[in-house]
Amino acid sequence: MRQWQGKGVLFDLDGTLVDTAGDLHAVLNQLLVQYQRPAVSLEQIIPIGSDGIYPLLDLAFEAPLSAENKQRLRAEFIAIYQQNPPRHSRLFSGIEEVLAAFNEHHIPWGIVTNKPTKLTLPLFAKYQVLKTAKTLVCGDTLGFKKPHPAPMHHARAALNIDQGNNILYVGDAKRDIDAGIRADMHTAIAAWGYIHATVNIQDWGAGHILRAPTELLQLTI
Repeated sequence: MRQWQGKGVLFDLDGTLVDTAGDLHAVLNQLLVQYQRPAVSLEQIIPIGSDGIYPLLDLAFEAPLSAENKQRLRAEFIAIYQQNPPRHSRLFSGIEEVLAAFNEHHIPWGIVTNKPTKLTLPLFAKYQVLKTAKTLVCGDTLGFKKPHPAPMHHARAALNIDQGNNILYVGDAKRDIDAGIRADMHTAIAAWGYIHATVNIQDWGAGHILRAPTELLQLTI
């Protein structure tokens, strides 16, 4: 694998660092019980696990929802999520090893996610290694979310790394790669994440496609 000569690494969260599909599945089905609707399977959740709450609601409620109903259901989903600490989420295999190696080699790293802060912090409470991130940019940190490049620029400034193609951004969704490219960052696809089997990730234009987290060590150290 060709080594990337850079100064820092940024990650997406859901589907890249942490497998959160199990908790999203549990929360969504708890919400469906309240509305006497049939449960959805974990297999249905996984391909859209990185896409936020609204796609989960579209999947679960099937019929077109008004903007008002979507906002109400989103608020109810978040309330259930906050009442239930993450029990089913787990770090993807190899992630803890990679982050520990970055810390050991003084490679600054951080997280840029579209997940709201109040849903992100419980994961930090569960996994101590996430607390060693040099920056955390959530979906509500700024007025913009990925694929807009503003969160990426904000994270770059927090890492105190000059402008230029010297940061690697790793994510499992096209919007991650788009945001990284728009921010003039090097990009890598986390192919272990929530990517539907029918999606051709070759078309995303990323610099690298990584099949396992530990491939990052070959690329960066």
